[in-house]
Amino acid sequence: MVSAIMNDKIKDAIKAAGMQQKEVAKRIGINEIHFSKVLNKRVSLTPQMAEKLSNIKELQLEKKELLFPSLDLEIAGQFWSGTKVEMFKFDRPILKIPSAIAPGSYGINFRANKDVDTNYSLNFNQGIIYVFNSYWQKNNKIDPLCFKSVAMIERDNGDLAIGWISEPDSKNKFYFTTLHSTITMHIKVKWAAICSGTVNLKALPDIDENESMHIE
Repeated sequence: MVSAIMNDKIKDAIKAAGMQQKEVAKRIGINEIHFSKVLNKRVSLTPQMAEKLSNIKELQLEKKELLFPSLDLEIAGQFWSGTKVEMFKFDRPILKIPSAIAPGSYGINFRANKDVDTNYSLNFNQGIIYVFNSYWQKNNKIDPLCFKSVAMIERDNGDLAIGWISEPDSKNKFYFTTLHSTITMHIKVKWAAICSGTVNLKALPDIDENESMHIE
């Protein structure tokens, strides 16, 4: 997905600049056939190529954006210390992530303590986003990578939670410890997805300008 976005971005920039692929290939010091393979996803773009492309002023490309394109991540819900996950039924904020994420990924926002009168309570745009792949939820399957790691699960009663999950026992039940708490449960699980990454919203430079991230 990332390479496809990057390749399309280069193609669009060449077209917008009124240039030919042959001309661009010559200016970055590679043959036209090899450059065509890069644009058609058959050969990877190297950091050296990205830097040379960014030096062609007509293309108006940035090296960082070519190597790590910003992708849209849907924020599907939120949770606090020791609580269940609350999923958003309607409007879901969209966050630009400056790194690679898998197709079908979504984020859940951790907002620390739910008591707003404490010092450890976070506004929505100050939280930590936990990223998961929706494949496991859509197919009601348990990701084999999630054991002894942080995962999002759905219990047999429909509750959603994020925490540490054990391997299944002889009765196909799991020990599950809710994240940021000491609560451990012995439960049945419908599906489980390993956390594939986190994003600290406070570290994103333009987070305050994203109006969709201002939620009570």
